[in-house]
Amino acid sequence: MNCKSFFGIAFAILSFLLLAITVQADSLSIQLTSSPPDEVNPGSIVTFAALVFNDSSETSVFEEEVELPTGWRLLFETGSFEVEGGSSSLRLISLVVPSRGLAGEYNLVYRVSSEEGISSEIAIVVRVSAILDLRISRIEGPAYVLAGDSYETTFSVQNSSNVSIVLDLEARDNLSYRLSLSKETLSLNPGETETVKITVRTLGNIADQRTHVITLTATEKDSKIGSTSSRSTAVIIPSADALSNRYHVLSSRLTVATGFSDGYFLQTSLSIEGFIDDSRTRTLSLALSVPIIGASDDKELSITARYRGSILEFGYGTLSSIGLASASVGVSTRGFDLQFRQGWLHFGGVISEDAARYGLFLDLRDTGGLSAGIAIDGPLGKVGDSTLSAAVQSRKDLTNIKGVLRIPLNEGKLDGVELSYNSTTRLDRFQIGSFLEYSKELSEPLDREQLKAGGNLRWIVPGSWSASLDVSLQRNNPFDFLEGGLLNRYSVRGRLRLPPLAGFTFSLAGNYSSTGSRHDSSPGVSTGAEISLSYSYRNLSTYTSLGIQYTTSGGKLDETRLFAIQLSYRFSPSNYASSRFSLREHVGNRYDSSIGLLFTHNVSANSRLRGSISYSMRDLSPSRLTGEISFASVFMGGSTLSGNASLDVKDFDSWKPQVSFSVSYTYPFFLPVWPRTDLSSLNGLVYLVDGDEKRPIANAVIKLNNLVAITNTSGEFVFAGLTPGDYYIDIDSTSVERGLITREPLPKIISVEPGEEEIVQIELEKAASLRIDVVSSDESDPRLGGIRFVIRGSGETYRLQTSVTGSISLPNLKPGEWSLTLESASLPDGYIADTVSRYIKLSPGESSSLTFKISRRLEEIKIIDTGEL
Repeated sequence: MNCKSFFGIAFAILSFLLLAITVQADSLSIQLTSSPPDEVNPGSIVTFAALVFNDSSETSVFEEEVELPTGWRLLFETGSFEVEGGSSSLRLISLVVPSRGLAGEYNLVYRVSSEEGISSEIAIVVRVSAILDLRISRIEGPAYVLAGDSYETTFSVQNSSNVSIVLDLEARDNLSYRLSLSKETLSLNPGETETVKITVRTLGNIADQRTHVITLTATEKDSKIGSTSSRSTAVIIPSADALSNRYHVLSSRLTVATGFSDGYFLQTSLSIEGFIDDSRTRTLSLALSVPIIGASDDKELSITARYRGSILEFGYGTLSSIGLASASVGVSTRGFDLQFRQGWLHFGGVISEDAARYGLFLDLRDTGGLSAGIAIDGPLGKVGDSTLSAAVQSRKDLTNIKGVLRIPLNEGKLDGVELSYNSTTRLDRFQIGSFLEYSKELSEPLDREQLKAGGNLRWIVPGSWSASLDVSLQRNNPFDFLEGGLLNRYSVRGRLRLPPLAGFTFSLAGNYSSTGSRHDSSPGVSTGAEISLSYSYRNLSTYTSLGIQYTTSGGKLDETRLFAIQLSYRFSPSNYASSRFSLREHVGNRYDSSIGLLFTHNVSANSRLRGSISYSMRDLSPSRLTGEISFASVFMGGSTLSGNASLDVKDFDSWKPQVSFSVSYTYPFFLPVWPRTDLSSLNGLVYLVDGDEKRPIANAVIKLNNLVAITNTSGEFVFAGLTPGDYYIDIDSTSVERGLITREPLPKIISVEPGEEEIVQIELEKAASLRIDVVSSDESDPRLGGIRFVIRGSGETYRLQTSVTGSISLPNLKPGEWSLTLESASLPDGYIADTVSRYIKLSPGESSSLTFKISRRLEEIKIIDTGEL
């Protein structure tokens, strides 16, 4: 055989083998018929379907397998299956995503192999969605803190999400104390937890106990989670030499303001408010504003004062309608008022500072929700021109109904009548309101007789649908049926909001009003509609509205079109920016447009900066430019510094802007009113008795009714400024070392006498402990649980029963003699104890044990007679 023939034969054999392999490989194929969802949540079950084709002419047995990421598992195990030649088999594969699976894409491989070694596979991609879950909790911190001391509170921040997050931390409080965060930014991997400490520096000059509330807020930088917060509370205890223990004090604030507005000004104001008795039933408030430089109409001497007690109340300031039936005397009228309250009776009067108007009232107020009142109001010089009023009101559950009747007088004669009625009722998701008003004045033309009626309906499904409808009707001379037409005026307004969809909220609104068919000329009609669309995504919010309004008056039609868009973005819970653009077209007349920008930035937890700018145009010509910037800072102790500056330009030709600015500082303080001579104090000492040694206990929390004190390093505590009477004194057991108990039972009553200084000592000692065991003396296995004991000693009695193992543990027992009695009736049937009473003497700090043995009762055979059978 020559070389050429050899290579030809070899090439033929190789070609045959390759063809055979190709035929075999093509005889097995896989087609994915049902893909997994685009995204799945951790812990979910994912199922996909695949068709396995046997393209050969013979029946084959196939083995399937699935390559899974680490931690994933199959719901059902794979196995072998048989497929006839030229047919296919549908395979369903279900797998479980780990409950703590991280977000991202995962690759799976489904592979099928035959016994001949032929295989085929397909790759499947499963995307696990991001689940965001952030948890904050307080884990450590004191319950009580002495005023002026610093303390720490600790929070845990846990990322329970399946993605890594970066957090901004912010701490705020209710008393404006100085807060220091151990960390201001956190980077947490999935499942990771870190602790954050907040150091607090308290203020020493407080008048009474205060609850300090700290709120820690964590905000995710990418705005995926929003913000999560947690709170910590601590009671701040004033020192024994606090000002309020020596004087009656009132909470006061002094403000000094200066700036420029139509000239320079300097002004100071003082506000005082507080309780003037220990029972907190009488209050006194005073507000005084004094212009020093640049007095004007809006910057003049102003005084407001008020005393309020349980029976008597009087004051000077802006008058209001204080009686149930009283008529309004105007929103800016100032004067004096005097009121008396006694149970269900409430009466009094008002008089303006210029003695021009007066008012008297009498109310009967029932605690069941029904009230009634009468009043007379009018000019003081013309009592004959007053108005007599009567009112009835019912407040019960979610319904409020009020009716008022007013009778005006003219020179002592009846001058008409006024009647009003309104009600509001809430029923589940509905709010229904209605009103009715009738008025008639005899000294005026007949067209002054009016009847008004209307109602409103609100329907709200939280987070979904909402709708509102308002209707009002008016008829002048309502009982004149000879005059043509039905109504003098009526209006209808309505709004419908659709459920949110993918962040979008759509609403429709419409209105219609008319001067009615009883108008002398052609009625004026106004009708309009508005379409609005809002969208929110994470920290971004947008609002767009498009409206049109048609108004017809005197045969002339006016059309107005309005377009507005607003965009807001929140950078953090307290920092955001907002912009707005509006365009109003008065068709055939002019265009009005405006654009504005507003921002708020919290420089720190207690400092805020705000700014705004607005630019308006009319027919593309500038008409007004305004700008304002303001700041406010709260310092430790509650003092504040604030200021603002503004610019207003209306005349662009001469460019004469109006500029104003102001700065003010407010300082809070306690104003001593008069010395307290009616108070007493309670001094005390807490120490540990250990043999012949007495050791003071520091930082022990002593409670006296609702008051709290903390012992110093010498074990001393003081309750100053106490009103005479009986108090319950106790010690917080969690504030002392474990295993210490009081030698004397607490709480106990302490009597405080007027003007005296009481002294009390609280002795602690080491507690003893005792263990009781019940055992069986034979090889049987009786029931050892539920055996009852009575333990008496040191003035205390305990009734306990054994656990399933036959034991009882008694920690924190007072040292001394104790008796133990076993209740035989609680023993297992057929068993007796070796003894039912034991005595033991326990020393301070001693741990001892006692054992009771039980055994079967021996059966006795009694011979009552003898003889022979």
